[in-house]
Amino acid sequence: EWVRSRIRLCYWIQWKQVKTRVKQLEKLGVKPYQAYQWGNTRKGHWRTVHSPILTRTLNNAFLKKQGLLCLKEIVAPKAVYV
Repeated sequence: EWVRSRIRLCYWIQWKQVKTRVKQLEKLGVKPYQAYQWGNTRKGHWRTVHSPILTRTLNNAFLKKQGLLCLKEIVAPKAVYV
């Protein structure tokens, strides 16, 4: 969970300007008015990552589509339980 939050944080920081954040959120399917509200938030980066702003848009399906694997998928098949 922490790793996914950190990845979302990297995306949010990468979108430096408000207009970039709004455009990217609209690309992800957020309504324009709501994208403007979310993109123009004054919350800190880490707080924004844990709010519905990014947990709904940069969800696990989005991260998987970007080619990122879940750690549970990597470790679980190889783990041996005795």
